[in-house]
Amino acid sequence: MSVKTPATSARKTFEVRYGNYLIKARPSVDGADGAVFMGSARLCLVTGLSQDEVISEAKRFIDNRQSSRLAARRLIPHQPQSFNIGTTEEYAEFLARQSFPDFQLSMLKAHVRSPSKSTTFGELGIAASWKGDEPYEAANLWYGRLGKQVADYLSLQLPKREDGSTIAIYALGYDAPDLDRSSDNYRYRLTMHPELAEALNQLGMG
Repeated sequence: MSVKTPATSARKTFEVRYGNYLIKARPSVDGADGAVFMGSARLCLVTGLSQDEVISEAKRFIDNRQSSRLAARRLIPHQPQSFNIGTTEEYAEFLARQSFPDFQLSMLKAHVRSPSKSTTFGELGIAASWKGDEPYEAANLWYGRLGKQVADYLSLQLPKREDGSTIAIYALGYDAPDLDRSSDNYRYRLTMHPELAEALNQLGMG
């Protein structure tokens, strides 16, 4: 949390960063008023007897909102520990607030448009116009970085590998249900989470 303290007048607006939210509070005739913002979107208005009270009420609103969101998240069965993913609303919020390079957008679009929304990293790399021996490794790297962005933004607690590193790609999708790792023709395929797919479609990115 960071607080910008007015340097000159007590009537100036306080701005408080609280997680991914911004709280603004200012003096009013009857005490103080303020609002909670997510990006440019104003989520609620708050009034109180003082700016401190407005900020406390705004934080309470945010905490309740986050609790409701956490309760709505879907659980993915996984060994040794299951994990939750974001809701459609949360994915849409993330996508709307980010700027993506063209190659990442190409991979997202290719993934959501693939049969059963299931694809390989090689296919994602080709969609991003990488050639030669690069498509698989480049897509694995950059799609994984996108997964980490999502996981960090939504504070997702994802599974870890034996070396302790997070499987960030699970923020975007999960193992295709018909994977046969014992097959001689085995190629890993990732199935996009329906919540992410719906968010992409809602935003016209699908």
